[in-house]
Amino acid sequence: MKTSRLLVQWMAIIGGVLIVSMSGQAALLASEQFVYPEGTTIDWGNMQGGIGWLGGGASWYNAAGPYLAWATNGSLAYPANVTYTTNGNMLAGVDNGQWFGKIGRNLDAAGVIYAGTPATRYISFLINVNTLGKWSQMGLGKDGNDNAFFNFGIDSTFRMESGSAFGAGSVTYGTAVVNTNYMLVAKIVNDGTSYSASANFYGATDTVPGTEGAWSLTFPAVANNGINIDRVYGYKGNVVTVLFDELRIGETYADVVQVVPEPATLTLLGAALLLLRRRIS
Repeated sequence: MKTSRLLVQWMAIIGGVLIVSMSGQAALLASEQFVYPEGTTIDWGNMQGGIGWLGGGASWYNAAGPYLAWATNGSLAYPANVTYTTNGNMLAGVDNGQWFGKIGRNLDAAGVIYAGTPATRYISFLINVNTLGKWSQMGLGKDGNDNAFFNFGIDSTFRMESGSAFGAGSVTYGTAVVNTNYMLVAKIVNDGTSYSASANFYGATDTVPGTEGAWSLTFPAVANNGINIDRVYGYKGNVVTVLFDELRIGETYADVVQVVPEPATLTLLGAALLLLRRRIS
């Protein structure tokens, strides 16, 4: 009987630890891991995977012609303390000498940041470029309005920019390195009348925080102008090959960032186990 009571107490303590460690999770609204056969062109008919997408459609186009991107074998690597598992496929936007290609995919109703309705969305993805000085980025915007977006990516620096519908601004920091994997984590807030955005980039040796903290890139609030953000856009510059992988969109930071438990959580778990050991002995 004593052992049974101790087991119940142990389960309650461990359950409390798990609740603390998972308290920031709400809902993963959309994701795309580009799980398609090698060489699959990313177009309206072929991009049917992931979750949270309206109609399963996508397009990648350019003035010189479509199909500038396709699925390719391999995966970009996360920073060491991130625990997501990659799947062996990613999106390749290759150099064709043109200025840009653009991929777009609509979110379903759950993924939309509704204009006039307070909402926060978080986004994370992996990015790698082979040439600096030619911007390549991905972000959230409005279907049918190429001026309404917040994008996050790389030129020679780490960059965040907004379209003219949201003030046509840009902010940068740091220096990027070619052929290097980076994890982007960003936040877009709609307070009902305005949008604001923030972002961080993390390299292989960086420690990605398990909870939201300070942001390296921030945009001040700009009027939302009644615009719903309802679409993911990816762009690439000319004379550059860009790789994207592991796109996630959620309601909280914890929906798009999963890391090895932080020391405080491990300490709490250790204390619970120590207490159990003392009671048994």
